[in-house]
Amino acid sequence: MARKAREKSGTGVYAVILKGCGKIFKKSEMRDIFCGTADKYLGKGLMGIRFFEDRAHMLVRESGRGISLDMKPLVTSFARSYNRVCKTEGKVFADRFKSVPIESPELEDECIKYLNGGETAAPYLPTKRSSAVNNTVKTAKKEPEPKAEKPAPIKEEKPVSVKPKRRGNQLPPWLL
Repeated sequence: MARKAREKSGTGVYAVILKGCGKIFKKSEMRDIFCGTADKYLGKGLMGIRFFEDRAHMLVRESGRGISLDMKPLVTSFARSYNRVCKTEGKVFADRFKSVPIESPELEDECIKYLNGGETAAPYLPTKRSSAVNNTVKTAKKEPEPKAEKPAPIKEEKPVSVKPKRRGNQLPPWLL
């Protein structure tokens, strides 16, 4: 099954999420190595970064090559460094990175506030997961009752409980 192509940003700015396979940023040494690697490969394109134990959120301005070709050497170089330092093998990141286009200066400012540990509430960005982000529940339409001479047995419907989506560290909806 083919993957969906990344959405292109008109401004060239993206909110990027890298999810690790484990708690890869738990040690400050790993965060320092990641920052050094990001500085080497992204340079001035790295506008901000925020670390959690198992992931990193970044604000990145793409170069002329595109966001995918900007992130590829960063991710592979850090994975090699991580495996060498921690004496492990294999995958470091859970999947390819997620990117959300940032289309306005106001939204860019909100992202920078978030990355600096400020307000966690950020404006909503429309994505394919909009119903999950807004916690709206789609209800199924009831089928019409069959026309029969005998009355249909009444089925007792159980209430459907909807668990709110787990939001680790109160992430803003545009990062989910």
